[in-house]
Amino acid sequence: MRLALNPGAVSGVLSGDTRAQYALLTWADGRWQVEHRAVAYDLTRVRRAFRDRGFLAEGGAFARAYLLSIETGRNVVGHSHIDRLALEAGVEDWDVVPEAIWDRAVTTFRWTEYTSES
Repeated sequence: MRLALNPGAVSGVLSGDTRAQYALLTWADGRWQVEHRAVAYDLTRVRRAFRDRGFLAEGGAFARAYLLSIETGRNVVGHSHIDRLALEAGVEDWDVVPEAIWDRAVTTFRWTEYTSES
């Protein structure tokens, strides 16, 4: 018997739970038992670090989307929006997002779906 385990993530959790997540393995009764745990951490410090260390300024929309993923526990960084725009533009096979599509993705992304911004 094998046990496959995804213990979670310290940040960037995509389950809707913004706490840091990990797993505790315990050997009992001749087998591994898994207990998933979550611990709150200071998201204000994360926001401040993104800003103060220049990641938001230098990373642009990607950094903003990644921070939103951390703040909301939702996959804001996912490619579905960019994929749709690329297909609409007739670009079906790409390894790097064409600049024009990236620019359009940034301006058409629905930021307010993830924040309380209006």
